[in-house]
Amino acid sequence: LEEPLGDTGTTDLAERLEDDDRLPDQLEARCVVQPGIGQLREREQTILYLRFFEEKTQSEIAIHFGMSQNHVSRLLRQSLAQLRSRSEIDNID
Repeated sequence: LEEPLGDTGTTDLAERLEDDDRLPDQLEARCVVQPGIGQLREREQTILYLRFFEEKTQSEIAIHFGMSQNHVSRLLRQSLAQLRSRSEIDNID
C-alpha cells in the first residue's frame, strides 16, 4: 500500500484509496455485476472494462477494436441489459 505509484513516485495506493470517494460505489457495482461478467464474451468484458474502469470513450474503444462507435454503443447496451437481467434473476433466488 505504501509503494509509490506512477513515474512521479509521490502518491501511494493508500493515499489514492483515501482520496477516492467513488471507491465504495465501484466496489458495490463490481459485486453486483461480477457474477454476470463471466457469462459475457471476452470482447464484451473488455469493452465494459475500458468504458467503466478505464473511463475510455466509445470512440476510443471503437478505434481499439476497429469498429464503429455505433457498434460499441450497441454492444455496451446489450451487455448492460444482460448484466441487469442476470442481476434481477440472482436477486429473485
